[in-house]
Amino acid sequence: MTEQPTISLITSVAERFAALSDPTRLSLLLALVNEGEHSVGQLAARLGLGQANVSKHLTVLHRATFLSRRQAGTTVYYAVADPSLLPLYDLMSERVRAQFEAWARGIDSKQDDNQGGD
Repeated sequence: MTEQPTISLITSVAERFAALSDPTRLSLLLALVNEGEHSVGQLAARLGLGQANVSKHLTVLHRATFLSRRQAGTTVYYAVADPSLLPLYDLMSERVRAQFEAWARGIDSKQDDNQGGD
């Protein structure tokens, strides 16, 4: 049987999940996964967001150790540092997609039931 995790470990895991809890941060992370290293300005342009906003979100992901960063002159570049979170994202995406599809089928079957009684 697995030992009970410490409060410190539980807190650290919760902090990492919290870093992933924002749609903008997930969008930034996926852009970096799919396209590789980008500067703050490139990511801001790609997502149509302000540089300050993007920089704030990238800092959160970096502090959570999901991203690495390097500076070249005045430009800061980010890249994925922890690809282990990708299977977690894929798992959750597939689960949500399946739930949406089940929900849509449920709506469709209710509409069919209502139409059949007229």
